[in-house]
Amino acid sequence: MYITSVLLGRENLTILQKDDSVKKAKKVIEDGGFLSLPVLDGDKFVGAIPIYNIYKQLIDKDKGEEEEFLNSTIENYIQENIPKISSTSLIEDAAELFGRKNIPFVPVIDEEERLEGIITQKAIFNGFSRLLGYKRGTRIVINVPEMKGKLSDLTNAIRKSNSNIISLVVYDPDTPLNVKQVIIRVETDNIDALKQRLSKRGFSIRELNK
Repeated sequence: MYITSVLLGRENLTILQKDDSVKKAKKVIEDGGFLSLPVLDGDKFVGAIPIYNIYKQLIDKDKGEEEEFLNSTIENYIQENIPKISSTSLIEDAAELFGRKNIPFVPVIDEEERLEGIITQKAIFNGFSRLLGYKRGTRIVINVPEMKGKLSDLTNAIRKSNSNIISLVVYDPDTPLNVKQVIIRVETDNIDALKQRLSKRGFSIRELNK
């Protein structure tokens, strides 16, 4: 799945410019209930401004210093070390970045570093839920021996039971056994007939949730 399917486009974003004042950034972030916002230099992505960075500076300042700080630009308080990806990347690429980096979002840029949009963790979760067919059909977890042709046998058995596969994921559990767990969501009018056919073909059903 390409990230364009879960991309929050630039036209739907609240964006700050690097020469905006801290006062403006603070108000925009607080009014919108954001934790962090993307910052641009013209059209080019330069980083993010977390509300934490602003509050951290305010804590140690007296009244005079506070006013000076609020009237300064956000340029010196931007989180710049945010990895970027292109619109041709996969949703897995964005998920991997969230797993490795402490970042508020993943910016999506074009070949000239112009911001096209962002990927949020919520968008990743929703994308994988759709990919897995969440809340659709019947969810079946099947133990499948790691043997050539077994996955084909499984899908053929499901097809011959007049069932339709909505999604199929192969999970490799961390065990010494050469057994995969195949997580399938199917649409079927006769779940008992499907279970019997799978059993006759030697497949062990680990879980079944309607």
